[in-house]
Parts: sequence; structure tokens; C-alpha cells
Amino acid sequence: MALGSNAEQAQVSCKLVMVIEFRLLELTLFCFLFRSALTELCVLSDILKLSQQKKYLVLDPVQADLEPPRTAVTLIYKKKVTWSVSTWRIF
Repeated sequence: MALGSNAEQAQVSCKLVMVIEFRLLELTLFCFLFRSALTELCVLSDILKLSQQKKYLVLDPVQADLEPPRTAVTLIYKKKVTWSVSTWRIF
């Protein structure tokens, strides 16, 4: 494929440079993400090693909240419902 003019050659080289820059950007992003993941794995490994020794770090189980804390609104509502039920008359 022969390129006719300098303008066509400039266009092709400009597109080629843009593709190369984009690939370099992708590679840089991949390296950053890989380095970040590797750092997190190293930290996790260190924590697990320390927790096995039980001299410096002890892992305790964490219990989930069984029920959310009651707000004043729910307590007032329950009080009103209880009061209204207690005032009913059965014939």
C-alpha cells in the first residue's frame, strides 16, 4: 500500500501515535491496579502471620447486630398502639 501524499502519511502516523499512547495508558493502569492488589495481599498475609502467633495480635469473632436500635418514633408508636388496644371494650 503506497501512500500518496505527505498529508496521508501524517494522518497515519498521528493515528499510530494515538494507538500507542492509548496502549501505554492501558498498561500503566494495569500496572497500578496490579501493584495495588499485590500490596493488599501482602498486608493480608502479614496480618494472618501475626494472628497465628497470638503474641501481637488476636482475632476475635464479631457478632452482627441482631436488631437495629429502636428510635424514639418507634417506641412512641408502640406505646400508642398498646394504649389504644388496652382501651378497647369487649361486649
